[in-house]
Amino acid sequence: MKADNLMTLLKCPKKYELEQTVFHYETQKEASFRKALDIAAIQLAGKAGWEDAAGKIESVLREEYAEQWFELSWQKKQAVRDDLFRIRRLYCWLSGRTAGKAQALKPLEVNFEASYAGHEIHNLQIQADLVIEKPDGKIQGIILYRRFSRPYSYYAKKADNHVFFSAELLCLMGGIKICYPEKQVEVMMVRAESASDRAGYFSMFEEKKGDNILRFTEEELWKSGVESVEERLGEIMSHVHTESCRNCIFTEICSPPVQIHFKREATDKMKVREPLSYTEKQERAVRHRDGALRVCAGPGAGKTEVLTGRICRLMKNGVSPKRILAVTFTKRAGREIMERIESKEKPDVMTLHALGYRIVRQHEHLIGKKKLVNKVDCMQMLLYILNRMPVIQGASYERICTAGGLLECLLKDFSFINQYGAEKLQKQYPQKDVAGILQIKEQYEQKFRAMGYILYEDQVRLAVEILEAYPGVQKKMQKAYDYIMVDEAQDLDEMQARLIRLVTDPLCNNIALYGDADQSIYGFRGGSNQFMLRFSEIYPDAADIRLNDNFRSAKGIMTAANTLISHNIERVAFQMNAHVKTEFLPVLIHNFRANRIGAFIQDVLHMGYRQEDIAVIARTNKELECMCSMLGQYNEAHPDETMLGFNKPKYYLCNDSTFQAILDLLTIYLGDFSDDMVWFRLLNMLGEIPEKGESKRTLYEDYLARGMIYPLAGEEETRYLSVTASDSRILQAFSKIYRAAKCFVLPARQAILRAMELFCDEQIDYKEVLEILDEKFRERNIRNAGQMWTYLSSVKRFRDDTRLFYETGQEGRIQLLTAHDSKGKEFPVVLVYGVDDFEKNEPQEERRLLYVAMTRAKERLYLTEICKGKSMFIKEFEEKLKIMGGTQYA
Repeated sequence: MKADNLMTLLKCPKKYELEQTVFHYETQKEASFRKALDIAAIQLAGKAGWEDAAGKIESVLREEYAEQWFELSWQKKQAVRDDLFRIRRLYCWLSGRTAGKAQALKPLEVNFEASYAGHEIHNLQIQADLVIEKPDGKIQGIILYRRFSRPYSYYAKKADNHVFFSAELLCLMGGIKICYPEKQVEVMMVRAESASDRAGYFSMFEEKKGDNILRFTEEELWKSGVESVEERLGEIMSHVHTESCRNCIFTEICSPPVQIHFKREATDKMKVREPLSYTEKQERAVRHRDGALRVCAGPGAGKTEVLTGRICRLMKNGVSPKRILAVTFTKRAGREIMERIESKEKPDVMTLHALGYRIVRQHEHLIGKKKLVNKVDCMQMLLYILNRMPVIQGASYERICTAGGLLECLLKDFSFINQYGAEKLQKQYPQKDVAGILQIKEQYEQKFRAMGYILYEDQVRLAVEILEAYPGVQKKMQKAYDYIMVDEAQDLDEMQARLIRLVTDPLCNNIALYGDADQSIYGFRGGSNQFMLRFSEIYPDAADIRLNDNFRSAKGIMTAANTLISHNIERVAFQMNAHVKTEFLPVLIHNFRANRIGAFIQDVLHMGYRQEDIAVIARTNKELECMCSMLGQYNEAHPDETMLGFNKPKYYLCNDSTFQAILDLLTIYLGDFSDDMVWFRLLNMLGEIPEKGESKRTLYEDYLARGMIYPLAGEEETRYLSVTASDSRILQAFSKIYRAAKCFVLPARQAILRAMELFCDEQIDYKEVLEILDEKFRERNIRNAGQMWTYLSSVKRFRDDTRLFYETGQEGRIQLLTAHDSKGKEFPVVLVYGVDDFEKNEPQEERRLLYVAMTRAKERLYLTEICKGKSMFIKEFEEKLKIMGGTQYA
């Protein structure tokens, strides 16, 4: 085993195993730089000056670096120049310090027997880039790197990071001592990159001790408390080594953010509902015919049932479905309304933004052609502009498309300038090249306007501008519908409220608002309960119905929630009455620590609940990501207990396993068989663990060379069509991939549907992904496989923020949700983590948000504080809680 591989194995056995199987372009980049260092070592050993060596090194860099590794056309040339400078800096420093006879690229080996994570080690190899016999008889061994494998230092407090615990230098020392047992030895590790290097700036080489060079003599090593290299290597092996997965190149195939979602049998909740027996207040709301109406419906009061009940009653009484408009806050809510209406003819059900966009599209002859764009479109356009503009001084152009990369930073800067001005940006961030940013911004906005692009948030604003500027259009829209119903009206912002009023016919005012002012939780994006609160002022003759019967939560839960929300001033005053009578009181758990979440959930499971009955709700995703980590650690530490499954708090299309499979199959269909990550993911989804016989070949080349598969192109490819169950598992897997990939000769929707039917297990749920992709393809007029691959690659590359919800839920998985995302959901058991985290912004809105979180619970509610005794909100309803002290979850 190579010493470098040992360090990888100790930090992460999974990464070590994947490096033996999977080629990644980042690994290829490092290997290319390594070849340039090898040339530098050979030239140094031959005492060549930099002028003689530079051409050979530059030639290697130019030949090895591939254009597809870079986002911008000029980046390869810049990367070659930068890396040539890094090697020059190293070369010039070493050339004056390598007097004596030198050997280059000398293989060395140390006998060392050990095992780690199931891997046997019999010896360790390392390449000494330079072995120099100094004039004074001493031997100096040097290894060259781009960067060190660990943050080694002479002064490290953590033993693993001390220079004397470098496995690379220890192997170098041991190998040289075998060759020169009687000589005094010094070993040195030199890196080309410097800790002080920044974008556009290279520091002096070895500006501070340890910046670029780490070294020790054998005498210094023995003084550190060991008698042999093998003894110190043994100490390294005995240490616990951990490394964050955050920046690992294999994260998406090792610990993927994707989850495979399976279809579920329809539960009672999912089946078509039987006609309800309404309460007296609900009956009034359903029977209301003409005139304005406000329905204030608290949590669990049957708001959606009442809204859909009224629509059905109007249709039954002769109102045409197309004369009814139901406006929802989300597409999910719209789908739920449509599912509950059993008639073949449906009313118009759409989101506020869809209504706005419809008005814009219908009146492009007045304002010019408009195209709705998203994050992917904006980033693609910005990338196009960056390719043609001068470099922004001081900005890093490395990994510009990644999270926190230059594209994201520029879009944030544009937004900041629009809101606060360029001067404030310069003052707040003096290191930024504001002039360069403004140049890019000007070009970006010019192209944005020329293309007729509009953003998601522009749809409602433009619709309002059209209706207010053209009275004839306004009148036409007001005559389009006889009845307008607005769901979740407590979250309308001022512009959205204006749109609703503008499309309502003032002659009859058949507008109905459905919502709960106590659940207005989107103030951070302009949402407000003011339209709902002022509704009776705007429409003095409006009927006002308050649905205050809660059919969801236990009495103790509602009593606590009522007490909390009563402290708000801006609300429609009413108290929810619980119809679920139990003796259970909500529990405040003192001394709760996040790392005890696994133990807490196991205790809940022992009460007879299932994992899908449990939800953990927190204020932000940050706390929930911590919970994910803690649950993962709990599962690893307790392999004999029930595995705790959980859904991640936010789940995006670009991270979905079905989405990734479609993109990978398209890659194969288009003839790219060289990407090991593609093969690894596809084979894994089919239950196969890829293995290589020769690590220098790609997976496809290796399987082909070993005769385990047929070629995927050419005359032999059709042999996959005759593969049977008697053939090898790997051949069956490749046959399945081949058949699925060939489906992309069909039109887009048909291709995806057929490919997924052939590739996926019949229990895998891909319906939501198919619907979203079909909509996106239609919006962009995407028809063939090449266009599909280009678009889906951009969705992944730019981390498109389209979310998936898998409404049917997942058996055996705990739900981790932010309070905002929990709205509209319910669970038998809810843990609200960190009540004091709900107190950082405007108190009334934060109180409403906590109220929403608490009222998701049906049977049992648990609350925790991050800082014991600090929560103002807990003090407001503490007498309604049962206190759990002790150290059970401490």
